[in-house]
Amino acid sequence: MIGAIWETVLSICGVTLVATSVILFVVAIYPFDVLDVRSPLKVLTKTVEQGDCVFVLMDYDQKIEGPSTVTAQVVTSDGSIISSQQLGLRLPAGKHDMKVGFTLPRNITCPTGKNTLKAKLEITSRYEVLGFRNVDVAYCTEEFTIVPRTY
Repeated sequence: MIGAIWETVLSICGVTLVATSVILFVVAIYPFDVLDVRSPLKVLTKTVEQGDCVFVLMDYDQKIEGPSTVTAQVVTSDGSIISSQQLGLRLPAGKHDMKVGFTLPRNITCPTGKNTLKAKLEITSRYEVLGFRNVDVAYCTEEFTIVPRTY
């Protein structure tokens, strides 16, 4: 009698372990679609002074509820990263058009002989799915011009 009880308990534990392993494996390899963004994002302010905001129109379809960690980098046309910001963002689910602003740093220096910089924003949104898997969605903006602030 006791042997049959232990056999049942061990069978239940084994089935639970196998089922949990299969679920974790599926979550680890499943290609979650959390956010679709129409890239490149349209820049509403084509010429911006350093320290000002670059406003963009974000056309997106948010598939899941939940916050994301957003990393936005200002990248010049020659590939140099001149600024990097990290912030939290919670977008409402569904299809939306939203005006979003990113602040440029105040201490941008132009290369010798140039009065302006051509740059774009490269943005990565990171979502945590089911508590242990991170899904990254990368998108960028159109190119815009940065001019030094005249004081």
